[in-house]
Amino acid sequence: MRLPTQSLSSTPHQVSFMGQDPWLLRVAKDLTPDSPDTSNICGNISLHSDTAGFVHANGHVSADALLPCSRCGRTQKIHLESPISATFRPPYSEHAPRDLALESEDFEVYFIEQGQVDLEVLVNDVLQCALPAQIICGEGDLEGCVGDDYGSDLVYGDNKPLEKESPFAILKSLKKS
Repeated sequence: MRLPTQSLSSTPHQVSFMGQDPWLLRVAKDLTPDSPDTSNICGNISLHSDTAGFVHANGHVSADALLPCSRCGRTQKIHLESPISATFRPPYSEHAPRDLALESEDFEVYFIEQGQVDLEVLVNDVLQCALPAQIICGEGDLEGCVGDDYGSDLVYGDNKPLEKESPFAILKSLKKS
């Protein structure tokens, strides 16, 4: 969804969205590839521009994602919630040099493109950053995963059970002199 910056003023412009909005389809396919209609993306964004031409976006977004467990591969449903706080800055002058040296602040903002702010990119970035790095089913229950070896006495790369002996058991194998 793209909004023209001319329609935004210093008074906040509210945008509410639900998972059935057509512009959210690509975002939903990233979160739940097999069934995008189950992503339940919803939220609201308040947009306002300042006198320098910057557009500030604040709000909240929530969604459901289907992700595989890192251990067993079973799909898990994860609920995501994240605040939205972003700034869209006007583009540099058309007379800017071809190789533009970006400042560190430029990495934390979105750019206004062709006089419009792109909310689809903003919502997608916020939800992708809210995804956990690793999913383990059972939420801490180590017996939840198929193929979980934590409950057994096997050591990675070894197929023999560990012997539970005294640390001095090695002395039995020494010969008397």
